[in-house]
Amino acid sequence: MIKALQHTVSATVADAVKILSDYRDKAMLMAGGTDLLGMLKTRASAVYPQILINIKTIPLSRSAIKLK
Repeated sequence: MIKALQHTVSATVADAVKILSDYRDKAMLMAGGTDLLGMLKTRASAVYPQILINIKTIPLSRSAIKLK
């Protein structure tokens, strides 16, 4: 069973960074989430978040992504 936690959707990178800064190690980023939710359900992580930050909705231009 998953413990209660907050979920927020970030519209911008700055918004996500602000929330990460506010919650520090009690926040986790989510961009899809099936692996993360499974991990939380089985408590496979040493750190359990107070808040999940959904970053999948943040629009990124191709120029913001550097491919090697």
